[in-house]
Amino acid sequence: MTEALRYYSKAFHPLFDYLRDEGIKIIDWDPFERALGTDHGRFNTVTLMAVLEHYPHSPEPLLRNLRSIMSDRSSLWVEVPNIAFWTRRVNLLRGRTPLVPIADKWNSATPFIGHHHEYTMDELERLVTLAGLPIRRRGSFNYSLAGSLVRRMLTNPVQTLATSVLPGARECLYVVCDG
Repeated sequence: MTEALRYYSKAFHPLFDYLRDEGIKIIDWDPFERALGTDHGRFNTVTLMAVLEHYPHSPEPLLRNLRSIMSDRSSLWVEVPNIAFWTRRVNLLRGRTPLVPIADKWNSATPFIGHHHEYTMDELERLVTLAGLPIRRRGSFNYSLAGSLVRRMLTNPVQTLATSVLPGARECLYVVCDG
């Protein structure tokens, strides 16, 4: 696992200690800034989950740096929030932004580390294509829609139906790319 630990102060020390105790090696590395080098080896599986949307600049250095740590037969899993998620679509129709509320940006420290960009599947596919990464699989999923299918159908049938039938209306998007 890599993480730029300087962003967290001591807030996540208990989590990182737990992960280390479970045998996970944590490499203090910000892949947006520099290549990791070969000291840590190359990896068969690389994941980029819930990260890309927080970066305000070009994702090109990040994807180049991730490619440099991938083995010849590796896979890269990229997961991002879907700006076309059903709830965001409905909110936009009601005149509410699908983006981070402006008050959250206003009240944040600098730099703002919230979501700078959320993606459509076309954008995500284009992004990894620009990085020269062939897509093996693509998909979408929901993670915050809680409760059983029956309960969700009773409390919010339109959203449940829309996100069940329309992959483009689900909360998160992902692609799995070959190295």
